[in-house]
Amino acid sequence: MLHFFSLNPDTRKFEDTPGRENGFFIGDTPISIFWEDKYIYMLHKKAYLIMDMNGNNVQQLSHDKVQRPLMVLSKTDCIILGPGNEGLVFTEKGALKTKYRFDPSKEIVSIVQHEIYIIVVYEHSVAIYNNEGAFLDEKGRLEKTAKSDHFRYTSVSLNFMTGGVVLGANNKSSGKNSTTAEIYTMNEIPHEHQIDSLLF
Repeated sequence: MLHFFSLNPDTRKFEDTPGRENGFFIGDTPISIFWEDKYIYMLHKKAYLIMDMNGNNVQQLSHDKVQRPLMVLSKTDCIILGPGNEGLVFTEKGALKTKYRFDPSKEIVSIVQHEIYIIVVYEHSVAIYNNEGAFLDEKGRLEKTAKSDHFRYTSVSLNFMTGGVVLGANNKSSGKNSTTAEIYTMNEIPHEHQIDSLLF
């Protein structure tokens, strides 16, 4: 069952949302779930599912050909990772709205979206795309050294206020003297500085 709760400003407690006290049945327990105004996006073991607020299916997509199924919610859209590392965005009627094409040769760890940028975190690098899906740059490459295995990005967090990104990376090497984890940060270059670099 899917239940809805809202914060009551008087009691400062989360309580059943008025008119939705009974919730509705959603079948299998989702791995992850996002709520964006009128729609609910769920990642299940076998498929992506988009539902409206009345519990009706808007879109259902199998992800059996996706190596690592992912969903990411921005302020305006929900990006679903499809086969061949394609990022798919659907309209409110379930039609395909936008298709982003990411590098199909690399495994995607996570995706975050901040205003005009889509940040795609691969295992060994971070790619930056604009909000139309055009590739802009690739940063944060993790290189293999003679004494250790590859570090691999495993997690990412975005600060929506500043545009800064924090990345976690693990080293799967079993050596006693090897570093097992590292934290990296990436910060957005102010727009005026980007313009200056193109003019001068």
